[in-house]
Amino acid sequence: AHGSPPLDGIERVVVFSEDHGGNPVGYDVAGVVSTWDHDFGGEVRLAASFAQYLLRKCLKLADPRAPRPAA
Repeated sequence: AHGSPPLDGIERVVVFSEDHGGNPVGYDVAGVVSTWDHDFGGEVRLAASFAQYLLRKCLKLADPRAPRPAA
């Protein structure tokens, strides 16, 4: 958009979605999923992998590989 700061790092990702604010969501060659704030600039990492992104953000499930709290 006119007057928006550049989205540093966006050129190295595959954008597959937008968040509710219209910010792009994508993953890099390592699979790290991030979003880029188009109003203020800057990358926000959402998950270490696409699978983790689907589990945590889309399905709202815990990562099965994550350590579980002691009972």
